[in-house]
Amino acid sequence: MLLVCKYWFETYKALDELGKKYIAIIDESDVDNIDPSHELFGGMEDKFIVPSVDSIESLTSVANTLDIMGVHIDRVISIGELSQYGAGFLTQRLGCRGLSFDTINMTRDKRIMKKKFRDISLPCAEFHLISTDTKDIHFNFPMVAKPACGFGSFNTAIINNEKSLADYISSFKSNKDSHLISDSIILEKYITGHEYCADCLIKNSEIKLLSISEYNMPRIYVTNEKVKYDSAKHLNTNKYKWLYSKIEGFYQRIIREFKIDDCICHLEFFVNTSKEITLSEIATRPGGSYFNHMAKCVYGKTLYEAWFDSILNNSDHAFYELNPDEEFVIVNIIPQKTGILNALPKLDEMIKYKTLKHIIPRKKLGGKTFSNIRTDYTCFFIFRGKNSDDIKKDVDQFVMDFDFDIV
Repeated sequence: MLLVCKYWFETYKALDELGKKYIAIIDESDVDNIDPSHELFGGMEDKFIVPSVDSIESLTSVANTLDIMGVHIDRVISIGELSQYGAGFLTQRLGCRGLSFDTINMTRDKRIMKKKFRDISLPCAEFHLISTDTKDIHFNFPMVAKPACGFGSFNTAIINNEKSLADYISSFKSNKDSHLISDSIILEKYITGHEYCADCLIKNSEIKLLSISEYNMPRIYVTNEKVKYDSAKHLNTNKYKWLYSKIEGFYQRIIREFKIDDCICHLEFFVNTSKEITLSEIATRPGGSYFNHMAKCVYGKTLYEAWFDSILNNSDHAFYELNPDEEFVIVNIIPQKTGILNALPKLDEMIKYKTLKHIIPRKKLGGKTFSNIRTDYTCFFIFRGKNSDDIKKDVDQFVMDFDFDIV
């Protein structure tokens, strides 16, 4: 039996389609989002609702209940950053398979992570571990301040002077996202260059899938400013062999030194004009929702499907691009109005965008939308083709013209 921490629709859907049985631990904040199909037709055998998926007392009670019931848990799976610590604790408490607490700690707390990068000579930005004492910082402004255990670039800010730094530190606790627990902060030297990420499926310490994408807009800008869209481009292996080779080498060292196995990792990094790579952070979970769907178009499986096929079905299959001569761009249009979704876009109504090939609805008709919240995924739009200029032209026009029908 699987024990799944936190709720994420695509994950549960992938488990249901594989016919896997699981018990869910669901944060109270997600209760209203649960699709009933998981229990009615899928593999959800039982569920525990807890105040927080990172509450040791709540999770110990779940583990004790499972012991009393005589339920054997084979593996604990964590969905997203906010349940990593809980999953590591449960893996250790239940003595089952899953990522160790030490591995999760190294890939969750950015202070420990960056120190590990430095210890094993991986290229990362200069950083300051204890931000409440700013006297010994060895780099100048601008710098980046962020939660040590954050997610999605929330509460991440570019700091340009001493006053901004003092204000950020003094107001962090009251201003941080409601999901964040730790009050710890890390400071980093500001890095210029293009921003990328690499999702990697690891099975028996071997890389079975490596997918690199370029963010078309900086994370800090998308998270902290009012924008209309978010977008990323998949980099095909033929055109970016040098980058794939370098990142694969970094991943091999991370897998070994961080003791990571049988999971999907998400690595974020920067590349400057001299093709020098600076690692930002590593997470032991798949990339955000649109990378999950991008993988479906590029490799034929979502990241979750590839992960579960490999780990749960014990498949040794490696994943390659189905169309290695094509490029893909995925666009998430951010609703500019709070209200009700009155209509879903249809592909046959957008024929003027010749490279727009797929529309993936993320909400149902009548679903509620929230203004300028980038995680309010409503639809994903997939552009693909062999000519990157044609894709860029279509995307640039599309993001200017398109608006959801919201009432």
